[in-house]
Formats: sequence, C-alpha cells, structure tokens
Amino acid sequence: MAVTSAQNTHGGKAHGSINNPRDFGSAGGSHAPRPLSNSNPAGGLGGGYILMRVGESLTIDGKLNVDGAPGASTHGGSGGSGGSISIFARWVFVVITAL
Repeated sequence: MAVTSAQNTHGGKAHGSINNPRDFGSAGGSHAPRPLSNSNPAGGLGGGYILMRVGESLTIDGKLNVDGAPGASTHGGSGGSGGSISIFARWVFVVITAL
C-alpha cells in the first residue's frame, strides 16, 4: 500500500537490509528555500538505530521507538523516515497489553 502526502505524492524507496537492519532514518524533505534554522529544519529528523545483543533471553515490556520526527507542516516539510531495530537473542518475549 502506497502512502501519500497532503500533496498526493508518494514517499521514497526503502533502503537498507530487511535481514540485518542497521540504518538510521533519513531526514524529511523541505519545500522551504532553506532550513528554518540549523537546529530546526523544515524536514523532520530521521529515526534512530537500536542494536541489542543478548546472550539468552530478552523480555520486552514496553515500546522500542525509532520513529522519524514530523516535519514543519507550515513550511511544507515532510516527516523523517523511521530507523532500524536489530535484536540478536536466543529467545525474545514480548508482553502484550490491551490498549
């Protein structure tokens, strides 16, 4: 399923490896002529990268978040892409709670 923006344009192609993800997310694009400032560009920042190497078992009771940041919509900026999560463990247990 393709995702489109308010201007009905498609996002970019995926990058990295699905088998061994190790990429940070990319920053979002900007329609502003220049960044709003060096610390606050119109395009959202890309997501982070989490690497976990666990000897035996890992229990996740919460949220691992590598989301990209939203863009400054008043300046035409798009959101940054999400990053990667790599988990190496013999067993991974996830606690699921009702919303």
